[in-house]
Amino acid sequence: LLFQALGFPVPLYAHVPLLLGPDRRPLREDDEASLLRFWREKGYLSDAAANYLVILGRRLPRGKEIMDRRALIDGFDLPGFSSAPAVFDPEALRRVGAEHIRRTEPAHLADLAIPFLKASGVLPDAVSEETYGRMVRLAAVFRNHLACLSEIGTYAPIFSGRPLVPADPRSARALSSERVVRGLAELGRELTRSRLAPDLFWRETLARLREKPPREREELLLGLRAALTGRSEGPPLEEFIPLIPEALVKRRLRAKARRK
Repeated sequence: LLFQALGFPVPLYAHVPLLLGPDRRPLREDDEASLLRFWREKGYLSDAAANYLVILGRRLPRGKEIMDRRALIDGFDLPGFSSAPAVFDPEALRRVGAEHIRRTEPAHLADLAIPFLKASGVLPDAVSEETYGRMVRLAAVFRNHLACLSEIGTYAPIFSGRPLVPADPRSARALSSERVVRGLAELGRELTRSRLAPDLFWRETLARLREKPPREREELLLGLRAALTGRSEGPPLEEFIPLIPEALVKRRLRAKARRK
């Protein structure tokens, strides 16, 4: 009656399956995953959040879970919902979030990420044109490695000059190798002597390292990644090393080479 009195079309109502938390208990209003604040603070893209919420409890063909808003609206079909309770799966949410970030244009992704980097103290309130250009390049490199925007802060120390701590045992072991320490020292000297642009220097240097015997190659490349990022995994080295300020790269190479 209220809709009719206001002159609005009367919507159709339907019951959907109960939503359960990861513990298989009914999701409560005060559960983290049911709070809008959780989605905002994590930095899930709005399209990703809508995508995941709409597909909860639906039977979809494998590989058809990722949809933009137009596809979600056009494909909405109540008979497609399962009668069984739907389970909120944080890992499934991350997969959906990661796919939406991967599909986002770098410039738009940079615009969305800047508030998170300002909040973490990595960026000043006023972002210069040069810094913004670097942010766009970073977004292009790291968009395949993020599920939500708050995670970009975990990569911030790589580019900010903050002390790096090995993030996993594999990177810590790599940096304890005598061969890696010697190799990092030599790379630091080569970089100091080089007159090449950073992109070209690292492209040629990494190509040379990849020609070494398999075990030595793997050890040196892993050590280089660990020295410059504190991680054992991430985007291709040639894509992100040129984005790190050259003075910072030299300082980290020298610091790791002096550890022995």
